[in-house]
Amino acid sequence: MKPIAVESKKSTKIGFILNEADLRRIVDLLKEQAKKIPEVYKTTEKFTIKYKNGVIAETESIDTVIEQENSGSGLIIRLKYELSTTTAQGDYYSSIEFINADADEDPGTTSIKYSFRGYDRDWVFVSSSLLNERIDKIKRFALNQYSRSLQFLMPLIFMIIFVLPMVINDIVSKSYSKNNSPSTQLKSMYKENKITGPIEAMICLEEMREANNEIKDKKSFKPVLYGFGAVGILILFYFFLIRYYPVYNFCWGEYKDIFQKRESARGFWLVIIGIGIMVSFIGGILANKLSIW
Repeated sequence: MKPIAVESKKSTKIGFILNEADLRRIVDLLKEQAKKIPEVYKTTEKFTIKYKNGVIAETESIDTVIEQENSGSGLIIRLKYELSTTTAQGDYYSSIEFINADADEDPGTTSIKYSFRGYDRDWVFVSSSLLNERIDKIKRFALNQYSRSLQFLMPLIFMIIFVLPMVINDIVSKSYSKNNSPSTQLKSMYKENKITGPIEAMICLEEMREANNEIKDKKSFKPVLYGFGAVGILILFYFFLIRYYPVYNFCWGEYKDIFQKRESARGFWLVIIGIGIMVSFIGGILANKLSIW
């Protein structure tokens, strides 16, 4: 009776930073697992490379993969490694594929997927577990995947950004109006003997109303400005991360230098932005204190 094949598959949408050392470790892991299969007759391996210009190449040598130019139209956007082992029971198979989901013209958001098939359940699931551990060491937060999943929530998020400042402004204005109403101020001035007659009281009352109306007119525009400012900052920050936070990375060849430059640039600009925010915050505190004095 022919044994039943066992299969384990998994696909993820995470980002990755795959360099030469990590690729060799993954390939060595699959080869070591293949050596544990009993009664092996034949083992074959193959790398399939897809470039940005759509060309697909195949090779059996990992050195050939690492020696690729990996830039421009020859940028690697998909890399698959397959290992087939023929035994007395049947064929064992293992594969792993890395995909630049942003650059690949095929629809989908899957970035890493692997497959194991064999006739030994323990071998299949142990191999799968070991490969998962190796993938965990190269994964990267995929901002683009989260933004795609939140696309339907964007109108709600923008609405909250616009409405929240208005609500806060309304609460503050009511509190300000209650504590600084003309009647409250007149009572205070009367107790301090700053008002001695009805004419002075009428003049002060009119001046207070004019001042309060002017303050309200100025404050009515602030929530809208805050909302537009917040949305603008979020959009700029998003495109900044898209530009300087590459998600899917085959880090060898010429792309290795490109990746390192983008990482360095992101760190530099984040420090500059952080210093700018800190200086602005401290400047605001000092300005408030000077205005009080």
